[in-house]
Amino acid sequence: MKYEIFLGDEDFFSLLKPFGRWVLQTKAEASEASELSAPLPDIAVNRRLDDPLTHLRSFMLQNQRRIMICAESGGRRETLREYFSEYDLPLATCDSLDDFIASTERLMLCVAPLHEGTLLGDELGGLAFVTETELYAGDRKSTRLNSSHGY
Repeated sequence: MKYEIFLGDEDFFSLLKPFGRWVLQTKAEASEASELSAPLPDIAVNRRLDDPLTHLRSFMLQNQRRIMICAESGGRRETLREYFSEYDLPLATCDSLDDFIASTERLMLCVAPLHEGTLLGDELGGLAFVTETELYAGDRKSTRLNSSHGY
């Protein structure tokens, strides 16, 4: 029986109910910064520029936030690490959020199940979490659409 190993939806959510939940609003709901978080500026890779990482570099120059780049998988993490290295922006890697917080590195790369990045307010450490969604804004959606249709 599948319930010997896995919980059903109702049981799972019943067990989660006593725990707190933090909801970050995005897009039209929260286009402005709150005391807890803010949307990321445009930091998308621009492959037409001599340095495709110009927007990310500009963001780094404008503030002193520590930044964690969140890859979707271990393979994507290595691809990103090589890409950033190719454009002379080396990334230290970390295995977890705890490793990132304990480190003093300004820019780190990690595998994390984060769908969308955000800027955390000063009360929460003033950290920035960047996902592939922000790095490849526009690119990823069309790539996934094309691959799902066999193009």
